[in-house]
Amino acid sequence: MKTNRPISQALTFLSAILLCAVVPVFIRATPRWILPLNVQRSDEQRIKDLIYDAIIGKLGLPWREGGADDLGYDCSGLIWRVFTEAGVSLKRVNTKTLWDELPEAGIDERGEFGTLVFFNDLSHVGIVRDRWSFYHASSSLGVTRSLYTEYWGERITGYRKIPIASTNRVIRQQN
Repeated sequence: MKTNRPISQALTFLSAILLCAVVPVFIRATPRWILPLNVQRSDEQRIKDLIYDAIIGKLGLPWREGGADDLGYDCSGLIWRVFTEAGVSLKRVNTKTLWDELPEAGIDERGEFGTLVFFNDLSHVGIVRDRWSFYHASSSLGVTRSLYTEYWGERITGYRKIPIASTNRVIRQQN
């Protein structure tokens, strides 16, 4: 059977482009336990993976005033539980105390996963997913992901960063 060389070369080229475009996205989106052994992840990224896993495990759980367990969460209870499950030492405090005790997030950190976003004059807090959305415990929806649409976008008070670089010791002990 005779093959058409230009078509074969074009398919090989397109396959290479697809592989270069899809593999990095797949690695970022793949749970850490599926990654090939030769892919190195920083301690900070491992902690972020644990934070993400903790959040995903709580999506859909109900809101409960003062809640900090799987029976229900309020906003600060969700923050405390998620970061604690990821090995980050954090006191269970209200949103105002979190705001007062944590360092301000830089402009480039405001859209970074794991940054805290505060709303309504410090009456609500969530965890940034990306520049367009965040996770939080909503009194009407429970633990959910919301977009920074007009409603939430107009109510942002500011951003704070939980220093997770100092928790490297915890991650190394788990490996």
